Amino acid sequence: MNSRIIIAVVAIVVIVAIAGVAVGIMGSSKSSTTTVVTPPVTTSTSSSTTSTTSSTSTLSTSDTPTSIVTTTTSSSTLSAGITIKLVNSTTLGTYFVNGTGFTLYLFTNDTQNSGKSSCYGACATFWPALYGNASNLVLPAGVSASAFGTIKRTDGTSQITYQGWPLYTYAGDKAAGDTNGQGKFGTWFVVNYPTIKITTSSSVSTTVSSSGGVTTTISSSSG
Repeated sequence: MNSRIIIAVVAIVVIVAIAGVAVGIMGSSKSSTTTVVTPPVTTSTSSSTTSTTSSTSTLSTSDTPTSIVTTTTSSSTLSAGITIKLVNSTTLGTYFVNGTGFTLYLFTNDTQNSGKSSCYGACATFWPALYGNASNLVLPAGVSASAFGTIKRTDGTSQITYQGWPLYTYAGDKAAGDTNGQGKFGTWFVVNYPTIKITTSSSVSTTVSSSGGVTTTISSSSG
């Protein structure tokens, strides 16, 4: 009888001990879970917000300057003028050249102040028109812009004129300063300034005025 009582008491003590250990483990597990999970949630949210704000600020700052620079460059390019210069020659006097130094010519088959060009097709291949609009010219000091005008060619392009004469360059001029087109076929001549002078031979000089009047002077020669 005493042995059974002792065994029962021991069994109760063991059960109580086991139950206490189990409760301790469960309590420890709950405490650990709460401590580990809660801080990462707070940290992650704060980090995400900071990252988003930083990214938005960077894009907003870099886009605006790029757009402004591109627009400014494009506007500057479009507003560039067409340059015409003057050069002096001991044989030809003062005459016009384009911005790169190539001689400008007139064609006597054209009619002064007619508003038309007669050089097309193969002619235009060898004698390219000075394309552009007279309102966009950059001229030497003292040269009046009113002496220049613009005509429409049959292909719809614009050609610049001086004193009513359409202006051209010559494909035979290979370098700036060449005047290989002067007197060509007796119809092509450099464009003198301030008065256009057309020399058709060594003894005949024709002066063309802006109003269309022509004065011819004949001088003597050994021939």
